[in-house]
Amino acid sequence: MTDGQQFVLKIIFFSAVSSLAIKYGGRLLPLTPTASAALMAVIIPTLGMALFLGWCSRRVPSGK
Repeated sequence: MTDGQQFVLKIIFFSAVSSLAIKYGGRLLPLTPTASAALMAVIIPTLGMALFLGWCSRRVPSGK
C-alpha cells in the first residue's frame, strides 16, 4: 500500500470516528439550539483551521 493510499484511509477512518462521536456523543452535551450556538459551531473550526494554516505558512521557507 502506498503512502497516498494510507493517507486517504486515515482520513476516511478519522472522519468516520468523528462523525460517530458527533452523532452519538452530541446528545450528551448540554447545548441549547440557538442561533449563536450554531454560529459558534461554524465559526470556531473555521478560525482554528485558518490560524493553523497561517502558522504553517510562516514556517515554510519562501524560497527566495
